[in-house]
Order: sequence, then C-alpha cells, then structure tokens
Amino acid sequence: MAITLSKPQMSFLRDKNPLVLALTGRGGGKSYVGSVWTMQQAINYPNTMGFVAASNTTQLNTVAVKQLTSLLDECGIEWVRGEEPKWYNSKFTNHTNVLSICNGAQILLRSFYETGGAADRNIRGLNLGYAWLDESRELTSEVFDVILACLRDPKGPCHMRLTSTPNGKDWQWRRFLSEDKLAGTSCHRWTTHENKHLSPNFAASLKERLDTDTYNQEVLGSIVDFGANQVFRFNRDKNCKPCVFDPKFNLYYSTDLNVQNMSGVICQYDHINKVVYVLDEIYIRNNGSTNKACEEVLLRYSEHIKQVPEFLFMADEAGQARSTRVSYNDVDIMQQAFKGYYNARTLNGPSKPHVVESVTALNGMLDPADKQPRLFIDPRCKQLIKDLESVRWEEGEPRKIDKSDSELTHMSDSLRYICWNISQGSQEVRVFNLKEIPTIQPNDHNRSRESILGGNYVR
Repeated sequence: MAITLSKPQMSFLRDKNPLVLALTGRGGGKSYVGSVWTMQQAINYPNTMGFVAASNTTQLNTVAVKQLTSLLDECGIEWVRGEEPKWYNSKFTNHTNVLSICNGAQILLRSFYETGGAADRNIRGLNLGYAWLDESRELTSEVFDVILACLRDPKGPCHMRLTSTPNGKDWQWRRFLSEDKLAGTSCHRWTTHENKHLSPNFAASLKERLDTDTYNQEVLGSIVDFGANQVFRFNRDKNCKPCVFDPKFNLYYSTDLNVQNMSGVICQYDHINKVVYVLDEIYIRNNGSTNKACEEVLLRYSEHIKQVPEFLFMADEAGQARSTRVSYNDVDIMQQAFKGYYNARTLNGPSKPHVVESVTALNGMLDPADKQPRLFIDPRCKQLIKDLESVRWEEGEPRKIDKSDSELTHMSDSLRYICWNISQGSQEVRVFNLKEIPTIQPNDHNRSRESILGGNYVR
C-alpha cells in the first residue's frame, strides 16, 4: 500500500532525533503522520512495548487509535484491541487498553486524564520502546517527564513523537523551541493549508469564527504569547455601541451563579448576519440570588419576552447542582420563574464549556480574523465592559483565567456561555420538579417603567 504524505509530514517522519514535535494548524494531518510513525515502530520493533496517549478518551479513540487501526487495515495487518491476541503469548493479563498486532507488537493506550495526577504512578514502572502523544499540549510537563523516563527498553528505539496544535509559550515551547530546549529534540511546524485533502472552506470558516491571535495559532501553527495579554479582545471603539431590541430575533439570558455578585447578561442573536447584541446586564451586588435575578429580568423584559420567537436562558454548571436541603436547583428556579412564557426554554447540557473553547468563541465574535466584529455591547453594560477590559490570564498559565479578584470574571463568564452555545448550537435541559418551587412574582418596587425597561424599546 502506498501512503501519501505532504512534504512537512515526510520531513517529520524521516527525522532521526529521539524527541520530535509536530506543531500544526487544525486539520493539518498531524494525527495521521503520528499514526504512520507508530505503525512503523510496531512493525520494526515488535518485541518492545509501545505507548499511545491522547488528550482525552474521545481524542484517543476517535482520532489517534482510529487513524492507527485504519492504517493497519489498509495494509492488511491483523490486530485486536481489548482482548488477548491469538498469535502469541501476551505481555499483559488485562487487555482493556491494549492494541495487539499479529507480528507480536503490543501498544498500551492511555488518555492524558488517565495518566495525570495520582494515576501517573500506574505508568512509572513501564519499560517502553517508543511513544506517540497526540494533542500533547493538553499534557502537563510532569506527565511528559514520567513518560520520557519510561523510554528505556533496549529492544526499542526509545524515541517519542508528539503531535499538537500550539499553545503559546507553554512547556512544549520551552522543551522543544526555546534556547533551553532539551538535547536531541526537533520541531516541525506547518499550517492547516498544507493538508490538500481538506475543503478550502474549512480554513476560511475558521478565519470567520476565530480572533486574529487564535487564528494564527490554530490555523497557521504560529507561537502566540497569550500570557501577557488580557483574556478578551474587546475594543470600545469597535465593540461598544447602543444596541436596540428587535422582536425578530431570539432573546438570551445567561447568568454566572455567584451569590456575592450575581451577574448576568441579556443578549440577542441576529442569526441572519451572525451578530450578537448585548442589550443589558443584570448585576446584583452582595446577597444576590437566582430569585432576585429572575425577578429583575422579568421587571425589565417581560414584555420583550412575549414578542420574540424564543427566550433562551442558561446558568453555569453550578446551577444544575442539587442542594442537600431541597430537591431543586437554580436552573429549576429559572424554569419556574419563566414557565409562564410558552417560548421560554433552557440552554445547553449539565456542564459549562471548557474555558479555552468559550474564550475562543467570544473572541472570535469580538475580533474575528476577517476584522468584521460580530459582537456589540451597549454602553449601559458597565460591569461587563470592565470585565472584558480587566480580566487577565494567570501569570505563567497561558490559558488559565485569573480568578483572584472577586469583582471580576462573573459577568464575562455569562457572556462566554452564550457565545459558546451560539457557536455550538443549543440543547434543551428538562426539569421535572417545578411544583416544589415557590412561584416568582415580580415586584416593581415603585420603579418607573423607564427605569424598569432600562431604555430598551421595540423598533
């Protein structure tokens, strides 16, 4: 069988250094060439133990192992996974995470989550002949060191290959690209465009959805230093303008459940032009509660909710945790508060999105690589604007938000959740215990209609 590789893939495959890293754009074919290399090692060194790991179980099974076993099938090489091989006596007694090949080669399969923390003790005693780590940017340097120390079987080459998209100046950069890089290392970098099997629309769609820095990293494979930057690519001149309610589009309410400072945003999504408008914010300092926040939403937007196709609301994952005192949670309370509106429903599943994914979704709307902003914020949203301008990454942690200031992050978290849901598509959450929850009745507190509506009006 003839295996076709691009020039960068071929250069990576022929590299004779013990430790070789491929940093490429999304869809650049890094996992494919990683699987080709692994198959070569299994064929050339059948008497040593191989090791394949990925960032999570899904990446491991649906990308890394799938690529590898597909190659074996195409080459007519028999293999089994999760069972004792019939061709020889196995090195293992438990074959749950073992890929056995008919020539005697056996490969241990792991996800990074399984090898991290206390679980890394389970691999410290291994004698490995070779290892491939796919999407290795999700791996910690400590786990990398443990796996590196396991490459000690003299029957194998004791080489490691890593394939990943870049992640700023992280541990991979320090070990493979910096002035203090490890001896015997090399790094190959190429862009998404090098993969001629991809649709030309793939990279173009990413340019539309990603901010400039993330596009440079995720598509062009560039090393972007996120550590010194603010988290959000918000610009008052580009992203701040009066936002007017339009009954043609869905209305969104998202909240980050924090009792100290209850925070939430009210948005609309123009699905025709793919633009998000942040109309208002709900901010209750000290002693906030889900009841109070929902009451405030109804005071300002009860009439607006009636006019839109759908009113979509969501909370972070804490909102779906049930209390030990009652059988309902904060999302249940929101369901109860808005149950009088036929067009109201909840968004997303039982957990909040990954930080990096949701920040990328938000920044891709604030400052997309094509330079056409798709998110605008009304100047009334003072706390949200403060958040977007002030939130920083933790020092030394290029993709971890600094949560040390209790005044910050909650409002921007609320907006992150909406942007991520819009980018991914929403799912409904069903709740079954509405009868137990006290019904919320808005109290106008003798406020004027103008103060309740906050100046929003129907076109």
